[in-house]
Amino acid sequence: MSEPLFPPVEAIIDIHTELLSEHGGAPGLRDRGALEASVARGRQIIAYAEGPVTVFDLAAAICVSILRNHPFVDGNKRAGFAALGMTLLMNGLHLDVSEREAADMIISVAAGERSE
Repeated sequence: MSEPLFPPVEAIIDIHTELLSEHGGAPGLRDRGALEASVARGRQIIAYAEGPVTVFDLAAAICVSILRNHPFVDGNKRAGFAALGMTLLMNGLHLDVSEREAADMIISVAAGERSE
């Protein structure tokens, strides 16, 4: 795999702000370090992988990390899913799921019922 692209922290903050303005929620970045660590999770996967790693693995890792680290005051599930989509798009891929499938997946990951 060629060197993958990762979404900049500022881009995730911007899309989070957009999502809150469209769908509501309390604004604010609770912990910038937690968001930075979430994006860095993708790079950690590459550095320590014992087998092949796909962009889907990296996008999932970033998403799950945002869900678990709760870097935002509100809207972490939305931000995590947006970061997943951004990661895929930046690397020439597209996630083709319905809103219901996406919501079910994100909610089950946030509840600890699914992993990366």
